[in-house]
Parts: sequence; structure tokens; C-alpha cells
Amino acid sequence: MKRRLLALCASLFLASTIVSGADAQTVYDPWTYSATMNVFATQQNALRQQIQQYLTQAQQLQNEISQLAALQQQLKQLPTQYMNQLAADLTRLETLMQNEHQLALKAANMDPWFKSIYQPYTPPQNMPALYQTWDQNTHDAAEDALAAAQAILTPSEAPSTTYSNNVAAVKTATGQTAAIQATGTIAAQQVEQLQKLQQLEAYRTSFEVQYYLQATSVQTAQRQREDAVLKWINANAITATPASTAAP
Repeated sequence: MKRRLLALCASLFLASTIVSGADAQTVYDPWTYSATMNVFATQQNALRQQIQQYLTQAQQLQNEISQLAALQQQLKQLPTQYMNQLAADLTRLETLMQNEHQLALKAANMDPWFKSIYQPYTPPQNMPALYQTWDQNTHDAAEDALAAAQAILTPSEAPSTTYSNNVAAVKTATGQTAAIQATGTIAAQQVEQLQKLQQLEAYRTSFEVQYYLQATSVQTAQRQREDAVLKWINANAITATPASTAAP
């Protein structure tokens, strides 16, 4: 009888703490959310690593193009193999920009995904729109640099609609300078844009981490209250057993 009474009192106590906690902030069951958050965190880490990988590639290309620019200033006119190298660097930059576009789409989905896990969460801004703006700015900046270079190249030096082919075909010092400058500008822009993407990721995740820590602190406090009550039940149940089972 006494044990049933203790259990009833514990149930009422736990119910009251859950209600009071819910009034202040939503309480999340850690067993329900831990697996989902593990998947989310894994994808977030992979996204961060991809950004750093692309940034490293862009910096390497920027350095290679800078070396070609310095060599072209010395020689005034570069041999064909160097212009082929520049064309290959440009092709790699074009591939990098395509990868960045896919990366922006992934990043834009992270905030809605987090909100689907913790529905009361309110992001500081419309994060998908910020990523879309970043993606458009990255594309527009590269297009402007290409257009500027095409305007400098003479028709005989720019017979193709593919800019990388035009770069490889450039023979004059003026055309080579324009091609190197344009390609170097694109590489520098990619470095700058990827650094901005890192900052945007840090901005988004700082709010998500803060909310997650607040939510898990409520979970921790709730579990501690439950553990304390369960320990109290067990302790009193053990001490009450001899009296309840003693023979008259």
C-alpha cells in the first residue's frame, strides 16, 4: 500500500514538472531526437569540410594564375603551353563554380531541416534566401569578369564561344594580359565568396547551436528531476519492505 502511494506521489510530481517545463520551453525527448540530430550534425560537418576543400582549391588556382601573371610580365608574351595551363585553370574554376552552386543548395536546406527537428525554432533571417543571394552573386561576378576579358580580346583571338578555348588561342601580349587578369579575377572572387560562405555557415550554426543547447539543458534538467524521484522511490520502497511483509 505504501509503495503504491509512493509511486502515485512520484507520478504526480513528475507530471507537474513536465507541465511547468513545457510552459517555459518545449521539452524534447532525447531518445527521439538524438538519432536525427546525429544525422544532421554529420551532414553539417561534411558541408563544412566541402567548403574548406573548395576554398583550398580556389586558393591554389589563384596562386598558379598569379605565377603566370608574374611570368608574363617578365616575358611579355607567354609560350603556348603556359596559355594551355591557364585555360586548364579556367576549366577547373568553371567546375569549381558548378560545385559551389550545388553546395549552396545543400546549405540552403540545412536551416529548414533543423527547424523540422525543433519546430519552435525561429531562425534569425530567411537563411535559404541568403544562400540564394550568395549563389547569384558568385555567378554574376564571374560572368562580369569573363565579359570584360572578351571585350579586350580581338575577334581573331576570340573565335570560340568557349572562353577557355579563347584563352588557349591567345597569342598577343595584350590578349594574354587580359586573359590572365580575367582568370585571376575569377579565382580571387571564388576565394572571397567561399570565405563569405564560411561566415554565413558560422552565422547560421551559431543560432542553431544556441537553441540546441537550450533545448538539451531542459532535457537534462528533466532527466535529473526524474532520476531524483526514482532514487527516492527506490530508497523508500526498500526501507518499507520489512514493515509491510513482517508477519504479525
